[in-house]
Amino acid sequence: MACMMLRLYSMKDKLESVVLDKCSNLKEKLHNRSPDINTAYEEVLPAYSASMKDSLEKKPDGELAVWIDTYMEQVEVLLGIIKACREGNHEDYLASLNEQVKYFFQFDLYKYARMIPVYLAQMEELKNSGGDEWQTLQNGNFCVISDGLTENGRRDTLCQAM
Repeated sequence: MACMMLRLYSMKDKLESVVLDKCSNLKEKLHNRSPDINTAYEEVLPAYSASMKDSLEKKPDGELAVWIDTYMEQVEVLLGIIKACREGNHEDYLASLNEQVKYFFQFDLYKYARMIPVYLAQMEELKNSGGDEWQTLQNGNFCVISDGLTENGRRDTLCQAM
């Protein structure tokens, strides 16, 4: 959130005052935990998207801005993996994992960079074989799900069939 606010403030002079007022209103409602946050968000989104379209599509200038932009892209990919796991969406999980591979190379994580493409190829082969295993994965049975703390304070996890 802080990185996104830095980007917003760096483009503040390009925004219309109406959009800035709506963004400030949304920020205030978020801060106060107002019940009509969704309404304020629905007002901000179209105006913000329309006014920021050119700025967001343009690559950032400067070393720090490029780093922040790359960092935000990686965070979005990680959040995509988390969301896919929580929703049990295997296709999105594989797509997010495929997107993550470039960061393994970028940060010299060679073990992951070498094995994830093999895993993705095996999943593609499994998909093409049309077996029951692929359907099981498509039904969301591909990750560990935590259902909270047990009475002794440990995390209780349910490992689903793979």
